[in-house]
Amino acid sequence: MKIRARLTIRFALISSLILITSSALVYLFSSDYRRDDFYQRMINKGTNAAKLLLEVEEIDASMLRRIEKDNPSNLPREKIRIYNYQNTLLYSSDTEDEFVPDKAFLDKIRLEEKVRFRTSNDEAVGFLFKDQYDRFVVIVAARDIYGMSKLRNLLHVLLVVCSIGIVLVIVGGWIFSSQAVRPIQQVISEVNEIGISNLHVRVNEGNGKDEIAQLAATFNNMLDRLEEAFKIQKNFIANASHELRTPLTIISGEIEVLLRKDRDREEYIEALKSVYDEIYILSRVSNQLLLLAQTSSEREDQAVQEVRCDELIWQVKSEVMKAIPEATIDVRMSTDENEAFNYAVKGNPHLIKTVFTNLVENACKYAPDHKVEIDIRSDEYTLFIRMKNRQSGLTEENLRLLFEPFYRGNNSPGKRGNGLGLSLVKNIMERHDGYIKLQLEGDYLLVDVEFPVIHF
Repeated sequence: MKIRARLTIRFALISSLILITSSALVYLFSSDYRRDDFYQRMINKGTNAAKLLLEVEEIDASMLRRIEKDNPSNLPREKIRIYNYQNTLLYSSDTEDEFVPDKAFLDKIRLEEKVRFRTSNDEAVGFLFKDQYDRFVVIVAARDIYGMSKLRNLLHVLLVVCSIGIVLVIVGGWIFSSQAVRPIQQVISEVNEIGISNLHVRVNEGNGKDEIAQLAATFNNMLDRLEEAFKIQKNFIANASHELRTPLTIISGEIEVLLRKDRDREEYIEALKSVYDEIYILSRVSNQLLLLAQTSSEREDQAVQEVRCDELIWQVKSEVMKAIPEATIDVRMSTDENEAFNYAVKGNPHLIKTVFTNLVENACKYAPDHKVEIDIRSDEYTLFIRMKNRQSGLTEENLRLLFEPFYRGNNSPGKRGNGLGLSLVKNIMERHDGYIKLQLEGDYLLVDVEFPVIHF
């Protein structure tokens, strides 16, 4: 069921319930007022009759009967009975004896002083009338023809009004719900028109204050993120294609040259070395792209275990110095007696080693003197690693962009690379709840790495 229909039904149900409840209360209060008013009129009529009979000496029962017979203020089907303290009937206009009370009922009236009840056809009230010398029981019965007629008429009016009101409420609810969901329908229509080819289009945010405006603003924020993601993906694909095409082009060119004519053994060896180097670069780029994709996904890494970062750094030092013979790597461990010396972290050893390898390789490759200093220390909660190397040409603007895929700093011309290493490092650090920061300090580049350590 659509929101418009649900809003209409709920609005109609709530409004109809209020209308019916209000009408029912009006009818009940009117009915109570009619009953109370009629009982009071019967008491007043019985009191007047008792006063005439008991306080006016010239009037006896027969004369009172004649007076009441032609009295225009008589109530419909009015019947009056008056009893003395001995339960003797002093006066009765009930010629048919439709209601003859017994002694117990008369005693009840004397005890409670006023009793309301109904006969088979009429409403009645019995009350205690007191004069100067005695106490009398007066019983009056009558039928409120006019009051009941007015009450029935009120009931008919309320039923008609409720019926018309419910119809109007349904129509009004449908119009109201249509107005209420129109902004949502507009947002839906605008969102449906947005595709890959026009991600720059944004949803109208209206007045910018109500909930619909907040919904539109949320869509626009999502579109901003999607547009940025598509741009990054587009650039990523273009850069990845370029990085993969370069070594493939070189390999293809080398092979094509070799196939043109016979070569000496030395020439074949040189060409194969060149092809091997390009295949190595191609393989490394492919692996880095795969790792970058894996670490950018939401999937949890299953290969999680205890990792000794100090041991990994020593391994990385050995491997980098083999790959870059001119490199100098100084590793210093903290000797402060107050430190915990806890270098164990929880994570994927291959990914964490990739972090250290990329950072150390970059430091040795791009430092003018190919030297990097590594300081390792820890406290009860965190492992701190600082790498320090000379730099040339880097700016603060470069530092903010170095973690973007395929971005290379101003110090990279003439040096082979693909700009994927630091992007991969950033993703791995985020995956391991780690922290990395690059900062310039004079002629030096400082790389601070932090990991939460395992508590034993």
